[in-house]
Amino acid sequence: MVERNFSSDNCTGLLRNYDRTEDLKKIKQPCLIIHGKFDYIVSECAALSRNYLPNAELHILENCSNYTFLEDPKAYHEILTSFLCKQKN
Repeated sequence: MVERNFSSDNCTGLLRNYDRTEDLKKIKQPCLIIHGKFDYIVSECAALSRNYLPNAELHILENCSNYTFLEDPKAYHEILTSFLCKQKN
């Protein structure tokens, strides 16, 4: 499991201690996480989400940042289509 290491400079004030991570375990629906390797949210956070979501898939697109659907639309749509087809069956 990925160690929880959220930087304290991301949230301040009332949100600095806000943590709903454990609640992710309650989500039973299939979840798809498509993450860009160079996103400002580090890949470890995406992996953490995947680890807490019982039915999640994580795909990290190597040459993308925040806008995976624009930066690599072919890969994005292939991943999305594959995920949706699995849900249909």
